[in-house]
Amino acid sequence: MKRWGNLISALVLPFALSGCVSGSTSDGLEEYCLSLDEAERAGLSICDYYVDAALRAYCMSLPESERFSLSMCAPYVVDAIKDYCMSLPESERATLTMCVPYLDPDQPVICTDSCPEGELSCSGFYTLECARGTNGCLSWSVRQTCSRPCIHGKCGEALPDCQAKHGSPATLIQVTDGDTIWAMVSGDDCNPTKRNLRIHGIDAPECTKIRNAAYYWECTPDSKYTNDNEPYGYESFLKAKQLLESGPFTITCDSPSAEGVCPVDAYGSRQLAYLAIVNNGVEVDFSTEMARLGLAFSFTAFSSSKRAAICAAQFEAQNKRVGVWSLASSFNGVMALMSMEKRQWLRSNQSICNAAIK
Repeated sequence: MKRWGNLISALVLPFALSGCVSGSTSDGLEEYCLSLDEAERAGLSICDYYVDAALRAYCMSLPESERFSLSMCAPYVVDAIKDYCMSLPESERATLTMCVPYLDPDQPVICTDSCPEGELSCSGFYTLECARGTNGCLSWSVRQTCSRPCIHGKCGEALPDCQAKHGSPATLIQVTDGDTIWAMVSGDDCNPTKRNLRIHGIDAPECTKIRNAAYYWECTPDSKYTNDNEPYGYESFLKAKQLLESGPFTITCDSPSAEGVCPVDAYGSRQLAYLAIVNNGVEVDFSTEMARLGLAFSFTAFSSSKRAAICAAQFEAQNKRVGVWSLASSFNGVMALMSMEKRQWLRSNQSICNAAIK
C-alpha cells in the first residue's frame, strides 16, 4: 500500500508544483522509480527518464557541455547545471541562457542584445522567454517549470512522444543483437522516446540472450555456438555496438506513413528502420556495412529498397571470406551451420541477390 501511495505522490507532484519557478518537480517521481527493483522499473514508462541505466550511462559519458545541451539528458544534469551556473559571477551567469533560472532575483536585470523578443528557449526543466521588461530591456526569464525536460521552448509533457520517423535523429540505448536495437529517438516537436528498432534489409546470425543490468536483452558470450546460437551471432552483436556507440545516427525507412512514421515488423512491436551512421568519418548505411563485414545476410525474404547495395556488400564478404563466410567455402556450406529457421528464411538468398544487382 505504501508503494501505491508513493506512486500517487509521484504522479501528482509535478502538477502540484507546476506554478513554482524553483526546484525540480522531478524529485518525487525519481524517488519512486528508484524505490523499485530493475524489473518493475523497466515496465513503467514514467520511469524511463529517470532510471534508465543505459541512457544515464550514455549521458554521463558525454562532455559536460554536450550533456547540458541534450534534452534527453536533462534528468541527469539539473544539479550539475545549477552547480556550474552558481559557480559563475552574476554578470557571466546572465549571459548564459541555461543559467537564467539561477539568476539572483534581487539583482538588476542584465540586458542582452542577442535575445529576440518573444523567442522561447529551455534550461533543463524550465521554459524560458525573451521578453521586454518595464525598463525596456530585453532579457530571458523563466516562463514555466516542467515535469519533463523542456524541448525547443516547450515542456516535454505538452508534447507527443517521438516516433521513429524517416529522417529522425537518434542515439543508441541498447543493442539486442546484430539486427535489433533500442534507440532514443528525438525531434523538434516531440518528447525524446526510446523505440525498439528492427534493422531493415538484413538478418544477423542469432545469439543466446540474457537480461543485462539495465534489464535489456542482449547477446551473451557465455554460451557461444551452443543451444540455438548461430556462428558469429555474438561477433555481430559486438560490431553493432561498436558502430552505433560512436555517435548519433539518422533513421530512414521504406514506406513511411503520411506523417513519416516508419512501419512496424510482422510482430507489430518493432519499427523497421535503416540507420545512417558515420564510420571512420564517412556516412554509411548500417545494414550495408554489416553485410560487408560478413556479420549479416541480406534478408531476401522481405522487400528492401537497399537490397542491391546490401546484396553487393554480402557478395563482397563472401568473396573475401570474412566474418561468417570464413567458416565454409560456399553459401550452402555456411547455411548448413545455421538454424533450420535461418535456412528457410534465406533459401532463395543467392538467386534474389543475383537478380537485384544485375
